[in-house]
Amino acid sequence: MYILSNLKFKGVIANLRIMKISVFTVTTYLIIMVFILTITAHAASGVSSASDKYEQIDTIVREELAKANIPNSAIAIIQGEDAEYLFYPDADCESTLDRHALFQIGSVSKAYTGLGILLLEDEGLLSLDDPANKYLPWFTVSYEGKTVPPEELTIANLLYQTSGFTNDETKYPNASSGMSIEESVRQINESELLFYPSQQFAYANTNFRILGLIIEIVSGQSYDAFMTEQIQLPLGLENTYTDPQKAQNTGKVVGGSRLSFFQAWHYDVPVAAGNIPAGYIYSNISDMSRWLQIHMGEIEVSAQFQRIIEKSHQANPDSIVDDNTHYAAGWYINDETGGIYHSGGTPNYSANVEIRTQSNIAVCILTNMNASANTNSIAANILNILEGKSTTPYQADVWSIFDLIFSSITIIGAVGIFVLILITLRLVRQIRRVQREKVKVTRKRLLPFIPSSILTLFTILAAVIIPIVFESSWVDLVLWSPLSLLSGMISLIVLSICAFGVSFITTIYKK
Repeated sequence: MYILSNLKFKGVIANLRIMKISVFTVTTYLIIMVFILTITAHAASGVSSASDKYEQIDTIVREELAKANIPNSAIAIIQGEDAEYLFYPDADCESTLDRHALFQIGSVSKAYTGLGILLLEDEGLLSLDDPANKYLPWFTVSYEGKTVPPEELTIANLLYQTSGFTNDETKYPNASSGMSIEESVRQINESELLFYPSQQFAYANTNFRILGLIIEIVSGQSYDAFMTEQIQLPLGLENTYTDPQKAQNTGKVVGGSRLSFFQAWHYDVPVAAGNIPAGYIYSNISDMSRWLQIHMGEIEVSAQFQRIIEKSHQANPDSIVDDNTHYAAGWYINDETGGIYHSGGTPNYSANVEIRTQSNIAVCILTNMNASANTNSIAANILNILEGKSTTPYQADVWSIFDLIFSSITIIGAVGIFVLILITLRLVRQIRRVQREKVKVTRKRLLPFIPSSILTLFTILAAVIIPIVFESSWVDLVLWSPLSLLSGMISLIVLSICAFGVSFITTIYKK
């Protein structure tokens, strides 16, 4: 009995030991599995988060491009030394929109011209304190009717946009087709400045056209040759062009477009050499990505380029754009974050580049339509998503609003003109059949002139005010704006004439 009891006890002990080992093993196994699953889930969560961000980016980009009717866009998203490319082609460009596709980059070009000036300064060939007149002895300006002393308008004033020039094209016209850089500068010689140099900031393409000419004079080379040999190729920007014909010869240029009657239409505009230093360089998304990574310090360059690139980011204290922004050598600088950015637009392209230095991320967006507000918004939203910030809702570009208004005016005006022509023909027929007779004009009979007079007044005001608002001539407005603006104005003019004619006939001739 004792033996049996002892054996049973030992068996229980043995079972307990086995169970203890099994529990230990199982518990250890479970802990390991939980750990592995946790790590895996965490990793999966991280992958999902990155994926979610890119899905969110893709969604917001597609929505904004569709609402803005932008046909083609190439985007570079840069995080440190890594770059991702996104392409949004229309049907005509689906097979060719890639890293090699060329776009005009608009005023983003100014940072290239600015770097050219800083390179010449670094080599001791000029000083930013030099008067522009030192290199352009024939060039003078005035303020309040008096000639500005040559030493008062310096290269620094031009570079940092404190010269007194503005973007009022009625006073400082852009270069016309076929006009060289020197010819474009000579046409603004002896201009009246809006303010005295160094007194305030005013963004002006004129400043960078003058800088382009100074580059030619000091270097002894054409602007294109200097920029290609001294800036672009040394930085490895082999697909960036300061000569439009060279860009076209590659066969890689994405055709420009403009918005008219609620959709984008193919639109080519000849590029005048005189405008290139301020805003007509061509580049592709691959070169733009490299350009941004160079400015971020992610791509190694020579000590000289590193030095002048750092200087190009230094904000000028006199160039106060707003409470949080200063201007540097072709860059806007956010005083709070140190962010570096610039947008650009031409009549048929728009671009935006932005570096957020604190996060070490950047974005470039190139589009083949003049829709700068949307291009800028897309760039900002991409960076906001990457930083986990809220995005901003879609806002229509000014040209999109104008297209909506004047496309509607064109359509309504065409219908109105047709109806008024029919009415006029009927009135003329009635006069010929002596169904209407000429009567004495009284004040009461002048009432039909009220609607036509109001329409005429509205047309005149629109024709006068619109160029004033845009500080431009109608010639330049037709070049930059949707075609519907011109057709809408023509419709208003013809409608006013027709309405006035009907009013005149019904006033003079009584049925």
